[in-house]
Amino acid sequence: SALATLTAMARRRIARNTVTYNAAMSSCQDSQQWPLAIGLLAGMFALKLKCSPVTFGALIHACEHTGRWCMALHLLEQMLARPVDGDEMICNLALSACDKGKQWSKGLELFARMHAEGHRWNTHSGNAVLSACGGSGQWHGALAMLGRVSAGACKPSTVSYNSAISACEKGGQWTLALGLLHGLKGACAEL
Repeated sequence: SALATLTAMARRRIARNTVTYNAAMSSCQDSQQWPLAIGLLAGMFALKLKCSPVTFGALIHACEHTGRWCMALHLLEQMLARPVDGDEMICNLALSACDKGKQWSKGLELFARMHAEGHRWNTHSGNAVLSACGGSGQWHGALAMLGRVSAGACKPSTVSYNSAISACEKGGQWTLALGLLHGLKGACAEL
């Protein structure tokens, strides 16, 4: 495995680089050994290796899959504090971690920050926040997010509407849910 290879390289005093560390981190992600992947990041820092978007993407993805939303946000902060080009995919992974952790307010905060700092976002970004709001019955947040997605360059999808409808339903706002259902029918007619 990539992790065994990295360990063997260290024992033999063979130089390791960002690519070898990224491969090892990705193998930790697949086996859900996120603490080991975090340790590998510390090793990269110790060797003064440059982190890439792949580095942080692998770590955040591992945290997202294991429900470690707080660690995912912490890693995103570390990425944004370094000269690493973050892209929408990595931010989307952090938003997805917020969704899986039912942290709708953190998702809204992160989305607002992405928007304010000029980071790219897409329908998937909005859907991750909408899903977190939907699962928590936070219909105010869901409607605000749906409005943001609708006003942006990316248009809402059926997933967007379904999440907002779910939030309204769980929040006891059935008239709003029906209104969104009519909006979804209109949006589908335009496709």
